[in-house]
Amino acid sequence: MSGLPPFVSRDVTITVSDGAASPKSASFGNGSGLFDIPGLDAGNFEVVEVKNRQQHLALLKGESKTYEFSTEITVADVNDLTNASAHRMLDAIRKTGDWASGTSVETIGCGVWAVKVVVSMSNTCGASATITLPKCRLTGDLSMTEEGLRLTVNGTCYESPVIS
Repeated sequence: MSGLPPFVSRDVTITVSDGAASPKSASFGNGSGLFDIPGLDAGNFEVVEVKNRQQHLALLKGESKTYEFSTEITVADVNDLTNASAHRMLDAIRKTGDWASGTSVETIGCGVWAVKVVVSMSNTCGASATITLPKCRLTGDLSMTEEGLRLTVNGTCYESPVIS
């Protein structure tokens, strides 16, 4: 067999950045190392089927499409949740704490907080890949699991992902 070895969860880093000239960014491990970006396809638009008497005639470009993603982060250190001077992913999501002065990547929408999300994969064999989600709104869900406190980060992204 030829080709590069696959990536595994420990090879993944997710970085969230704001839109400033010198961006504020935060990289975080994502617990299990799992992320999900469903619905990748050609272009950044919905497809509208045109029919005549139930017969297919054509496919047309429809409205701009959004992409969803999610990942989970284990909150291993209590300071990651409660210490206002510590790095907290919830601050990046909520634009609070050290992210309160962040600049949105959405330059037209007045007061809409959006960030860039980069999923980087790099293994010890020298293989690497990057998925960039240029303009995302994030939400967070906190839950207590058997392994401890977990933050699920969900994003709705408004531009096509770039995979390189």
